[in-house]
Amino acid sequence: MQIIPSILLILASLLILPESPRFLVKKSRADEARKVLAYVRHLSVEHEYVGLEMQEIEEAVSREDNPGGVGGSGNGEGGRWGLVSELWWKGNRGRVLIGVALMIGQNFTGINGVNFYTPTIFKSIGFSGTKVVLLASGESNFETLLPDFQILLGLKLELTPLLLRHNGEGLSELVVDI
Repeated sequence: MQIIPSILLILASLLILPESPRFLVKKSRADEARKVLAYVRHLSVEHEYVGLEMQEIEEAVSREDNPGGVGGSGNGEGGRWGLVSELWWKGNRGRVLIGVALMIGQNFTGINGVNFYTPTIFKSIGFSGTKVVLLASGESNFETLLPDFQILLGLKLELTPLLLRHNGEGLSELVVDI
């Protein structure tokens, strides 16, 4: 029974929804893209806003096709490696390194193991049926909620939220493991 809404959504997206303007521009069908954009925005095809948005879409698509060109390093790098090189530009480098460090750090906390084995642990201590699922989801919600409260407290005390989030996750893992 749960597959019925999925099937209806797939059919609706195939038969009713138009292609995205960005996709149409990438396939060199700019006139169709302009019509779809006007339809979605409830504006005429000649409207100024539609023209500005089409121009932005065309610039973004050309930037994807030639990342070294517009706004890039100017060396004409093309293809996917040009997009990867954008990760190491001065403004993006720090963001990328922080994101990667947080992903690696989260894996070191052992959260995946705790989440995977929580139902087994609850079954082994005597819980059964739907109680196991409820306890496991409650434990997961607790892990997520505790760091958020620590962030709110940190904002009140004007501490760095990023460090609080990392320390809060570690603390919640410690509480769950005990």
